[in-house]
Amino acid sequence: HRGDHLGALVSPTATLEEMFLLRQLLDGLDCPNIDFRLRQGDFSDDADGGTPGIADIALTEIPTLERMLVIGGNPRHEQPMLNHWFRKAALAGAQFRVLHCETLDLNYPVAGQTLVSPEQLPAAVAAIVRECLRSVQVMPPAWLVAMAGRDLPEGLDAAWVRELHGPGAAIHLGALVNAHPDGGRIR
Repeated sequence: HRGDHLGALVSPTATLEEMFLLRQLLDGLDCPNIDFRLRQGDFSDDADGGTPGIADIALTEIPTLERMLVIGGNPRHEQPMLNHWFRKAALAGAQFRVLHCETLDLNYPVAGQTLVSPEQLPAAVAAIVRECLRSVQVMPPAWLVAMAGRDLPEGLDAAWVRELHGPGAAIHLGALVNAHPDGGRIR
């Protein structure tokens, strides 16, 4: 068998050394197929090269943010070091809001938590993106408008959401988005 007929899954909890050794073994077998996304439910956006979570912000920039929307994530449990930076931002005055399927116990002040069912999550995110696009006079595509429905999820203020498009704002996508059956559409 050729190496391109093989594949390997590595646990995200494996050490860097274990991941490195597996990569070396696969390189020796001429196998390029390795993945660590064991809990990801939808790979439809792989061709886009999208990276879930904060991709374009340095950790040291997080305390300077003015607003942050956490979607489908519990940073306190999923990414404690990132949560530390979120806490620094919140204590410096940043407004945090959460869109999730359950109420979270975070260790910093949150301006609001909006609860939606897992089935409603893609439509809720589409409504947020639609509002951000409208705030800069960009007509959202028809598929996004259809997916978003009429209104923002209850508890999210349209004016606050429009500010997510500007400087000093960020959106964090958590583990729930990665595991969601429509994760590719949400990302």
